[in-house]
Amino acid sequence: GTINIFNIGLYFIVLMLFAFSVLLLIKFFGIGPLINGIDQNVNLKTRNYAEKNMRKLISSGRNFSVLMAEYRDFSEFNHEYGYEQGDKAVKDLADEIKSIVSEFGEKASSVFYYDEDRFVVVLPRDTEEIAKKLIEEMEIHIPILCEDKNSNYYLLHISCAVISCEAGKVKNIGEIMQKGGKIIKDVKEKPGSSYLKV
Repeated sequence: GTINIFNIGLYFIVLMLFAFSVLLLIKFFGIGPLINGIDQNVNLKTRNYAEKNMRKLISSGRNFSVLMAEYRDFSEFNHEYGYEQGDKAVKDLADEIKSIVSEFGEKASSVFYYDEDRFVVVLPRDTEEIAKKLIEEMEIHIPILCEDKNSNYYLLHISCAVISCEAGKVKNIGEIMQKGGKIIKDVKEKPGSSYLKV
């Protein structure tokens, strides 16, 4: 009887340590809780779905456009304001992208949560309007996110890449994401929120 109680207690401790480890992974590495491939914090389909969508468009031989959007200095923001506020910042960006795409995007436009604070929008045609509107709206929201009782402001900014994907010229997703990553890196060198289109 004593051995069984000891074993149960040990099992419980191991289970609690495992659960705590999972929570740490979610907080520190931006691994969101998924249900049916949907991140529950932002209520969006994730990277696998984005890549499946782009792969389908490439193989169909259609023109399309990809918008990548993320914060600049997001890791510094997390350090300054905490991961809970970081999660709120990610959710606010997701909500704004969904709202703008719903209003200005075409019916076939799709929004995906890619990783950490990066979002991917797949559009049936080339458009800069969504990038412009997103920056405009987030410039209003960001100062509210960055307020605290000590008036210690650490302002985030939005960086966007708009990538035109012409039929027959784009061979795989890697090309799109590599090009987008390079553009985002260049955009982050600019002051304030900005975007670049290629």
